[in-house]
Amino acid sequence: MFLKSQITDEMRTYLIFIFMLVVTLCQAQKLLTADDAIQMALKKNYDILISRGEADINKTNNTAGNAGMLPDIELSGSGSYSLRNSHEKLQGGIISDDSSLGTTTINTGVALSWTLFDGGKMFVTKRKLNEIESLGELQFKVQVMQTIYDVMASYYNIVRQKQQLKSINQTITYNKERVLIMQTAFNSGSVGKTDYLQAKIDLNVYLENAVSQQSVIDEALTGRLKFLILLRLTIHPIKKSCSKSCMNRTQLFYRFKSKPKSIS
Repeated sequence: MFLKSQITDEMRTYLIFIFMLVVTLCQAQKLLTADDAIQMALKKNYDILISRGEADINKTNNTAGNAGMLPDIELSGSGSYSLRNSHEKLQGGIISDDSSLGTTTINTGVALSWTLFDGGKMFVTKRKLNEIESLGELQFKVQVMQTIYDVMASYYNIVRQKQQLKSINQTITYNKERVLIMQTAFNSGSVGKTDYLQAKIDLNVYLENAVSQQSVIDEALTGRLKFLILLRLTIHPIKKSCSKSCMNRTQLFYRFKSKPKSIS
């Protein structure tokens, strides 16, 4: 009975371990599409967040009050409290002490000043604030488009590198078969040893190229694209039907433009 219980506990532990391993592998294999990369960059990219904040500041500062068109109202107030202690010695030896003599003084004032005409300076200042606000919005749009371009360029560069690695692996498979054929032909005396060794050299060259190409991919994954979206994921290979499923970049930009507050 004790042995059966021990086996059951071991099986339960083993199943839990397998489940945790499967979950970990599933999370590690999460794929990143081009649209996902763009959405992540639009929400998390620091350059976009800073540009959006500067545009909001320019919009907030663009008021008639900052241009000098509104009156200035000043409120002032002051207060004081004094407490006097009285100690008097009267005739007949009578002593009088009084510590409850307090005085409270409160002063308030309101001042209003309004410049009705300053030679047109207020209108020039307002136009300047309008231009600063427009410039901030334009810089924000430029930053969004630049980020989209950088993400797409980095993403498809990785896709291209992966396709190149795939081509190298296919060549490796071909060369492995070639080595087997040349080895069989060499053992049967059909070809010389030089041809057999050349086939092995070619295979080793492509194996080295595959290792170098994988290093290029790893560097690209941890480089520019990671900086843009602040996340490292596996790049999903591009299919031929991607052009039909991928979102139109112009629509994506204007949808993002209409909801600037979604960046947080």
